[in-house]
Amino acid sequence: MLQVDKVSKRYDHQWLARDLSLTVGAGEIMALLGPSGCGKSTLLKLIAGLEPVEAGTIRFAGQDLARVPPEARHFALMFQDFALFPHLNVLDNVCFGLVERRTPKATARGQARAVLATVGLAGYDDRAVGALSGGEAQRVALARALVTAPRLLLLDEPFSSLDAHLRLSLQTEFRQRIRALGISALLVTHDRQEAFTMADRVALLYQGGIQQCDTPSALLAAPADPWVASFIGFDNVCDDWALPETALWLDAAGRSAHIETLTPLAEGIRLRLSQDGQCYTLHLSAREAAAWRTQLAPGADVGLVIDEAARIRFA
Repeated sequence: MLQVDKVSKRYDHQWLARDLSLTVGAGEIMALLGPSGCGKSTLLKLIAGLEPVEAGTIRFAGQDLARVPPEARHFALMFQDFALFPHLNVLDNVCFGLVERRTPKATARGQARAVLATVGLAGYDDRAVGALSGGEAQRVALARALVTAPRLLLLDEPFSSLDAHLRLSLQTEFRQRIRALGISALLVTHDRQEAFTMADRVALLYQGGIQQCDTPSALLAAPADPWVASFIGFDNVCDDWALPETALWLDAAGRSAHIETLTPLAEGIRLRLSQDGQCYTLHLSAREAAAWRTQLAPGADVGLVIDEAARIRFA
């Protein structure tokens, strides 16, 4: 188990991590989610041993890591640019960590081939790195990270350079593979969908601190504050409440609301509505928009129902 206890780090008088505490259980995948500059990558570097901790402690399996160098922690770090060696073929890239540990060559190559098969790249041994697709390169990077049997897998925005379709398919695939191996993993991302797809729990970071840490379903059911609600995708947020997307809909029997703006989207439309001095955002699917097409226009009035029982109140 990874235990981070009241860890702090600053650069040029700016706190990038301040009094941070979290735990990652055995076999758990946790995401560090937040905007650029919130401290998530800094925390990953502190855990990896690439940066010294200014205050607090980091422990793994009960061992204080303060004096343990990165190479002795037996963690694997996977970067967003894959960091594959262009002068080595696929097999030699995957073997690299084992060779550095002085594993006999035949043993290293056998283990590397086994892991390549695990990630769906059996037979890619002699392939040049430059000849790989983005998804294949990502799988090679994962194989290289897994071949040393790390105690903890650290993923630093590993899918950010891939197109949206490939990114989604690899997120699901990587979660399944990591879960099957029983390895604990820490994923850094600014993408809510990625965090919710891959992680068992999500820690939301802002200005060097953890705002909330919970399962994806618990975060959506009870965001702690307006910032959390907005960041995880709520459109209708005020200082003391938030409305889930399912809590409002159009209905001819609803109370009158004024359409302020109508924005066409690939998957439907987005309406900005006002009712009793309060503005609301409502997304309609293409099917829903078609059903209301004769009544939807900026300046028109429509019936809007708001489920008050679903309104989330911040403590």
